[in-house]
Amino acid sequence: MTTVAALAATRRQLVAALHCGGDTPRRVHLRADRTLHGRGDLAEHLAALAAAVVIPETLHRFDPVVVHLHAHGLFVWLAPIPIVEAIAHLVGVRSSAPLTLAAALARAPSIPILAHRLRPLPPPDPRQLCLPLPHSS
Repeated sequence: MTTVAALAATRRQLVAALHCGGDTPRRVHLRADRTLHGRGDLAEHLAALAAAVVIPETLHRFDPVVVHLHAHGLFVWLAPIPIVEAIAHLVGVRSSAPLTLAAALARAPSIPILAHRLRPLPPPDPRQLCLPLPHSS
């Protein structure tokens, strides 16, 4: 039984909903501050559960949590924006309910037609240099 976590974000927190497989749904979720320490703690906890992680493409664009997930050896799927929007529409979730959206996304890998739409997000090549972004004036 594979544990899958899906992440969503509020202004100040990251929310992770866990789907532990099986037919009995359990409401398990984690919250972490959107700080360096909070992201690291969340990744460490998910690594202790050996969870695979689904992250919406919009969150990946604006939050560096994936760096922490890969640093802890977690497998990460990227959920494209149209898939996230379709799931949100099907479930009837608004952007003001990130936990409900994360719970629905956590089930996506267990649904074959949705699992084929998720993209594996490989860890960065350790030989690749990460250059700092220039300051805007």
